[in-house]
Amino acid sequence: MSHSPAIGIFKPLRLQMVLRETKSKFADYGLVDDDDLDLDLPNFAELVRLLDPPLERIIVTRLLKRYLPVLTIHPQVPQGSRVKALELLLKKRRRLSPKQFLRIYEEYFDRESVKEYLKREYPAEASFGMFSKSDLLSTEVASTLKQIIFDQKGIRLKDVFSVTDLKQKSRLSCEILSLQYEKPSLGWLKKADSDDLDALFAFYTRNAMRFRYFEKWLRRLCGPLPQPRRKIKVCSPAQALIEAFTETGRMGDPFVAEQRWEAASQELRQTVKLALFERELGAFMSADKDSTRFDFWKRYGDICQGFQRFAASNAFALRIGDLWFVEFEGTGSCYIYTDHDYTDIVRKSHGRELKWPNRVVKKSTWVTNANGQDTILQPPLRHVHRGTRRSYTWQQQFDEFIRKHAL
Repeated sequence: MSHSPAIGIFKPLRLQMVLRETKSKFADYGLVDDDDLDLDLPNFAELVRLLDPPLERIIVTRLLKRYLPVLTIHPQVPQGSRVKALELLLKKRRRLSPKQFLRIYEEYFDRESVKEYLKREYPAEASFGMFSKSDLLSTEVASTLKQIIFDQKGIRLKDVFSVTDLKQKSRLSCEILSLQYEKPSLGWLKKADSDDLDALFAFYTRNAMRFRYFEKWLRRLCGPLPQPRRKIKVCSPAQALIEAFTETGRMGDPFVAEQRWEAASQELRQTVKLALFERELGAFMSADKDSTRFDFWKRYGDICQGFQRFAASNAFALRIGDLWFVEFEGTGSCYIYTDHDYTDIVRKSHGRELKWPNRVVKKSTWVTNANGQDTILQPPLRHVHRGTRRSYTWQQQFDEFIRKHAL
């Protein structure tokens, strides 16, 4: 049986490639000296077995000593063996380079033996990336480093690991980020943007946690929730965060992605809905001569169950109860449809024609003007005051219809 000559060399070449990649990874982490990269990597299973005996009986070979920094944090090494490797490292190895020590420190920053090694081996002026020796010896290390990174340096979340030389998902970096998400400074938060939200989403994959910390950020910026847009608008950072947070690629519109937003608190949902509703309503009615219609409809922001804006027909529709109220650019009449009819009209016209008089709700209300005369009101409702002295304004007429048929 003949064999292809390529088969005989495929395995060794592949192993050499993996070996080079592994060496490069260790070098990037600063866990082995540059001179060690010319040596063959050991069998890690054999090295781990050398750590099986009790600590005082372990024989530290030259090879084991060389790779102790790797064994202290390697994820495939059992926790008990990692701790043994750490204790041997602190006793047997010469002073580690600042980069090597920072890697070890990130996982064991709360152990006294590591702090003692730091005190003993490094001079007072030693630096570890952007941190000093005194920073690492702080009694509250995570809080101290968080203040340096975010409050003093103003570093954005997306740049934390490239600037600070910390590693993602290390114990220390996770604790620093948790503190930052929990209690960001107001100065830092006012500059937060969509990239910071993406960093939050990468750190917390569960929607409940994303909503929790986003709500904390809004409370920090705006105060107690819920807050209407007229107050959020004053705080432009909060408005920008809400718009970024509700983009389709993130958490989406709470009016549309209702199931996803069930993980958010009622206060957060209400605040975001109000902000989105008043933003779209204000943009649509910005062409009005005055703010009369905007002031009227924004009062229903708390109970609005959905809204849509149609550029093709210059219309804005909002849902209250089972009814859709469709307003048009200018001061034309307001068309009112049931949810079923509205959905059908939008589907058939693709939002281009929303004035269907024959399909408005067959409901009416009546009002009594200043002269004691009764007037029956049926959709479409007009923005016209009733009575010689305008004692019954169109706003009161609309309120009466909504109260009677929508609520």
